[in-house]
Amino acid sequence: MKVEEAIKILETSISEGGKKQELQLKQNLSNVLHELKYKAFDTTQKAELERELEILFFHIGEDEKQLKKHYKSFLKMLNKRFSLVPEGHCAGNGMIYGMLTGTLVMAIAIDYTDSALKFYLPLAGMLLGMIIGST
Repeated sequence: MKVEEAIKILETSISEGGKKQELQLKQNLSNVLHELKYKAFDTTQKAELERELEILFFHIGEDEKQLKKHYKSFLKMLNKRFSLVPEGHCAGNGMIYGMLTGTLVMAIAIDYTDSALKFYLPLAGMLLGMIIGST
């Protein structure tokens, strides 16, 4: 299945309606496919991508959990075989690790601070880590 065909199928599926989360998942998949449409692939990569799209769209009529599982496996395949990651993937992971690190550092700093504001240090650490991680 070609990328353009997959986009058309998704757009008709989105226009039919459904559950909010399922529509959001289909919209995210549509955004990924729109980005893939403009990438330059060689013939073997294009054939492999079309084969994976056929597998994914075979499961598009199933329930939301199965669709989400196949969507995640499709994204993993794009990451492993083509070194493509969705937009915001690294920023999300960076914010998570930044928040954890900031909270840990500021929790340790509580022991060494005698200020009345020391209970706000973990919050400040989380915010600082989130800002650093998002960049």
